[in-house]
Amino acid sequence: ATGHPVGGGWRDVGFFYPAKNTLGLTDTYFLYAVPYGALRALSVDPFAAFTIVVAALSALGYWSMYALCRLWPRAAPLPSAVAAFIFAYGAMVRFKLMHAQTYTVMLAPVLALLLVAAYRTSRARVCLAAAGAAGLLYGLIVFSAAQTAWFLAFVGALVLVCWAMTGCRPRLR
Repeated sequence: ATGHPVGGGWRDVGFFYPAKNTLGLTDTYFLYAVPYGALRALSVDPFAAFTIVVAALSALGYWSMYALCRLWPRAAPLPSAVAAFIFAYGAMVRFKLMHAQTYTVMLAPVLALLLVAAYRTSRARVCLAAAGAAGLLYGLIVFSAAQTAWFLAFVGALVLVCWAMTGCRPRLR
């Protein structure tokens, strides 16, 4: 024991208190446990470490949604900023604080950016790298919060169906 209030040792990140000697109690916190464990290893307080992880996910969600809005529909900066703000800090904050695993939805624009990059490139290696990264990220989302992954799959399928029905069919490579 290191004298640390959580117990100490590399297997006790304190994220799953009161469970001792575990890196994971449930699959729904996998993506949070990695940065949280690193912060706890730096002696950051458990509440502060969790808050930093949630704040970082919110910032990532904001900036990736902003980039997606600027890239895909080519929206102007102000509407992109408003859309990103609503996405990251909108009415879902109370729900997300009660169900922390749903913060994985903040990775949805990152996933979309990777898919758009894979679709738009004409270079096979870039396409493969972007599509592979998207697949890996989606797998981590499944492992971290299955309900978010199912929601993203449903929305993605719905977008593709609507896209096909409106005649804006994408070129398939």
